Amino acid sequence: AGQACYSGTGGLQLAPVPCAAGHYCPAGTPDPSTYPCAAGSYTNLTNLESQGDCTVCPKGYYCLQGAVTPTGLCAQGAYCPAGTQYSNQYLCPAGTYSPVYGNVRVEDCIACTAGSYCPQGLV
Repeated sequence: AGQACYSGTGGLQLAPVPCAAGHYCPAGTPDPSTYPCAAGSYTNLTNLESQGDCTVCPKGYYCLQGAVTPTGLCAQGAYCPAGTQYSNQYLCPAGTYSPVYGNVRVEDCIACTAGSYCPQGLV
């Protein structure tokens, strides 16, 4: 486990290869990129054996499938708790807004000022 075996692998001529960064390789994996870490997680390590070995995406960031580092900061008008899969997965609720990137919780969204209208996800 943690390695991939291409067709015909064996001996010194064609040894198993390390699992690719951003991926994991359970026993019997045929290619180093067969199993990407799920969205909401990442890894820059090689030779991982299971999805559980991938690192949960940190707060304020999102991680696309197969990421080797957090993919990017959370979008404006949204917040990203740990394990967020894409930049605007969690939009600021209606009545709030956020002009900044990288919010980590819904409380980071700012209440709309009196006399203004703020739909969900407003920047």
